[in-house]
Amino acid sequence: MAVDRKIPIAPPGAPNNTQEYFAAAVQEEIAELYRGIIVPLAVTGGTASAIQATATPPVSDYMQARYYLLTMAQDLGPAPHTLAIDGLPALPLRSAAGTALAEGEVPGGESVILYCDGAKFRVLARPPDKISVPTIQALQLLPPGTTPVIVLGKSAAGDGSGGTFIWRDGDRRAEVSGDAAQVVWVAPSIDTTGAS
Repeated sequence: MAVDRKIPIAPPGAPNNTQEYFAAAVQEEIAELYRGIIVPLAVTGGTASAIQATATPPVSDYMQARYYLLTMAQDLGPAPHTLAIDGLPALPLRSAAGTALAEGEVPGGESVILYCDGAKFRVLARPPDKISVPTIQALQLLPPGTTPVIVLGKSAAGDGSGGTFIWRDGDRRAEVSGDAAQVVWVAPSIDTTGAS
């Protein structure tokens, strides 16, 4: 088992291996990296039901498929619940299933991960399906099957060698041994050959 980079690498000679394809794939990967980041929020005002917060870094819109980390300043108040970030219009705050939250359902001091679908925020009961790690070494330490994983850099976050990786089952020894630089194929630390 090993992970391979989802995009923008295409095998040499592939029919879509053109500059236009590559540029579009890089653009897609950058968007995925940006969406995969969990944006921390600080409660700056409002009420226990109509929360106002600021994001770090600031946001200029409620991008679909963006995640936020909110630490509640106080117990969640009575419904209806809304959240406004960085002066943007308030959006409804709902459960993971999209239903109304109960008063006190999110206690003060608790940190929750929110998912924004562009029209409402959902309080997730678990971390998002995509996770980010800073380096290839951190990727190798994850349990196989954790997918997709966004790697922010090869040796250090932002060094230009990151990407989105997806675990692939089966014997991947040939792929792993053929990519010693770990550009496309990365074996887990529990089996550095990629055989499992």
